[in-house]
Amino acid sequence: MELTRTINDKANCSFNSSNQSCNSSWIFDNGTNNWIESYEKVIEFKRPGRFICQAICLIGNNNCTFTSVTVNVHVTVTEESQGKKI
Repeated sequence: MELTRTINDKANCSFNSSNQSCNSSWIFDNGTNNWIESYEKVIEFKRPGRFICQAICLIGNNNCTFTSVTVNVHVTVTEESQGKKI
């Protein structure tokens, strides 16, 4: 699932993992590199870019990576912010 949000919006990263051991995180992807932005379930976006809710789950003896949602965060230009460097 892909969502669009703006700065200061929040999103929840959760997985139904009743039978597996899973660790979820928010990954920030700048197009060239990506890194863990937060291990918290709920994130408040503080910068524009692409954020990915991802979990690594232990299933049997294997680590499996799952992506539940991708969020594209953008800056909303308002009358108040026009002409200011953001």
